[in-house]
Amino acid sequence: MSNISFIVTTFNYETYIEECLQSILNQDQFDKNKVIIVDDGSQDNTYKIIKKYLSKPFIEYCHIENSGVEVAANYAINKIESTYFTRIDADDSLKSRYLTQFNKAIDLNKNYDFIYSNYSIINHLSDSVNDIKLPVFDKEEIFKRGDFLATGTLYKKEAINLINKYDTSKKNCGLENYSLILRLIIKNYSGLHIPYSLFNYRIHSNNMSKKRKEAILKYGN
Repeated sequence: MSNISFIVTTFNYETYIEECLQSILNQDQFDKNKVIIVDDGSQDNTYKIIKKYLSKPFIEYCHIENSGVEVAANYAINKIESTYFTRIDADDSLKSRYLTQFNKAIDLNKNYDFIYSNYSIINHLSDSVNDIKLPVFDKEEIFKRGDFLATGTLYKKEAINLINKYDTSKKNCGLENYSLILRLIIKNYSGLHIPYSLFNYRIHSNNMSKKRKEAILKYGN
């Protein structure tokens, strides 16, 4: 079985973080995998919800001054000791077969540096509203397609360290995953697609505001 850690980044997600954490703990093959929660300066009841999970020795909680998801993710990456990790935004969640399918993919394909799957889009009530099917890995298509990988992508820690982890030059840029993937494939690291829907990406008012979309598009261009 593979050596996978889970990184949960959160900022004022008291509404969703318990669902996120439970989706990790309820994995079919969960075996006390390391879970690191980085609270990026939340001012709501996030810690009150997390606190009841901290009796579990494999869950670690870190609170940092609000610095953006990129800094929060890098903070956690520096703390994990596993070969692989998955970063999950606290408003997203994993499907129960996530760990089983990713373990299987790693066992059969140890040479890949990141692994991604199809996923479902859910709303604020956790109802599925769309299913996203992603293409098999192709370097040129990724350059042309643009951002398409949500949280839930599995990374080999060694490869991420070699590209100096997430780019922190712009706080909460909205394209941190795509930037990471671009820098990986420029260095000829390769990815593997799992043709199953294995996690849930949530769309809600906080991440889809008009101002937010305009800022992401400006940065992307």
